[in-house]
Amino acid sequence: MLDQTTPADVPSYQSASGQFRSDAEFAERAEHWLPQGSMVLQLPFVPFPEALPPGSMKPYDPLLPYLHSTTLRWSYGAMSGRYWDAWLAGLASLPIEDTLDAAAAAGFRAICIDRDGYADRGTDIGARLSALGLARMVARNGRFWLYDIQPYAIRQQAQFTPAERARTRDAVLHPLVLRWLPQCSGREGDDRQNWHWCGREGGLLFENLSAQLKDVEIHGALVPATSGTCNLRIDGPGWAETESLNSASPQPLAHSLEIPPGKSTVRLRSDCRQMRALPDPRPLVFRIDNFRAALANAPPIPELVWSGGFYPLEKERGRTWRWCSSAGELILRNPGAATETVIRMIVVSSQAMPSPLSITGPGFADSVTISPVGTEFSKRFLVPQGSSVIRFSSPAPPLMAPNDPRKLVFRVEDLRLGEPLLTPHLIQAN
Repeated sequence: MLDQTTPADVPSYQSASGQFRSDAEFAERAEHWLPQGSMVLQLPFVPFPEALPPGSMKPYDPLLPYLHSTTLRWSYGAMSGRYWDAWLAGLASLPIEDTLDAAAAAGFRAICIDRDGYADRGTDIGARLSALGLARMVARNGRFWLYDIQPYAIRQQAQFTPAERARTRDAVLHPLVLRWLPQCSGREGDDRQNWHWCGREGGLLFENLSAQLKDVEIHGALVPATSGTCNLRIDGPGWAETESLNSASPQPLAHSLEIPPGKSTVRLRSDCRQMRALPDPRPLVFRIDNFRAALANAPPIPELVWSGGFYPLEKERGRTWRWCSSAGELILRNPGAATETVIRMIVVSSQAMPSPLSITGPGFADSVTISPVGTEFSKRFLVPQGSSVIRFSSPAPPLMAPNDPRKLVFRVEDLRLGEPLLTPHLIQAN
């Protein structure tokens, strides 16, 4: 052992001891702060096991609070490739406001932020959670932030009827999960042009943990890996056909499936010739271009058109906003029947002094006080069929920024329209 190590390998025992004591104290305070058995959602999401964590986190760091705790239930540790791993990944991929809504509906009592997992040390996500009025407990070394979300959950649930609350919980806890089977690779490309490569045998696995049938629509295009013609056999729930593939023209793929409760498999078998693409070791036999899968009964989402005094969209680190002059309009184009929805946003003034902002829309007219800190605004209203308008106006003076010709009076941040938690949804796990 002596000739396999050097003094440079000696751990920093003092640093490790300090972190250990801070973690123990944090867990103890968390157990006193939260009721016994409370569920804690840990962010950022880290797969388990053997995953490269984000930021400066080390492998298995999400276990640190758990190791010192006996009465709380921590979210880390769902096995990769299984349903709840995909569920947690999908939950954590949402904007933090939607993650918070979903966590509350699923029964989580708190959210724990590991600041080491964020490039900005959690500054952005912390500001957004604080803007929602959440109380925070901080670890002694400052690494962990724990938020009690129960007061927020009570406020959100008050907006729904008991039937809607039950439907929300079911939609959150039981999304349809789609996973590609072995010999089919994960998505490559971008949102405009993408593809999945498959070997001679591949397919899709659907997991439906709800008690209802779920109708799914599948779209894409099938392309063989090499020139010539070949065949692809498809077998799934109520689906059995053979497609002829030709390298000269992609074969459209469009089908509707009824997915019963439990697991369902769509198997793909091809006699196409394999393409050799060294050093790629995968068996490349055919690919599916621009694959899309969505629940068939999802209601249409109104199209949003910003006009009037609103300027182009800006974004940074997951946040989005639009600056506006003294007045602007948001046009809603609803292609379906009139439907009730919720609009949520944070409105921010360009001036240090608080000022009023008028927001009027279909069936509502509100006024809020805005400042540079930001004010949360939400409204439940009925979106009529066709076009309708939400109008914004403020008498505040504009901010004239150097080298910026725009008249910046206020901005709208992280606008969200709709109630995605009330709508059953589909998660693609890989």
